[in-house]
Amino acid sequence: MNEVFQELEKQIESNFNEDIFEDLARKISLTLNSCDDFIQLASLCRWAGFEDDQRAIDMAHDFVDRAVEVCVLKNDIFKLNEIAEELEFGMELDERATEIRGIIIELNQL
Repeated sequence: MNEVFQELEKQIESNFNEDIFEDLARKISLTLNSCDDFIQLASLCRWAGFEDDQRAIDMAHDFVDRAVEVCVLKNDIFKLNEIAEELEFGMELDERATEIRGIIIELNQL
């Protein structure tokens, strides 16, 4: 696993503190610029074990949005398809996957 995410993994595995985890995840996100890294961060947040599942989902959405922005700027439809699949099958965020597929359709029409 990418070294950037090791501290988050440790936080999840031992003495998980939701606030510390969220702060760390948001700080890490500021250092990222790759779609894959944003999606990995989103997945970590989605399954981190927050007491309130919606908090995990909201964090995941934030980082997915950053990944989508990067892909749209690069017009990377292939990567957007990968993100949609990860959302649907890996993170169980079907509604967001549907939104991404809508963006793909729009990009294909340009």
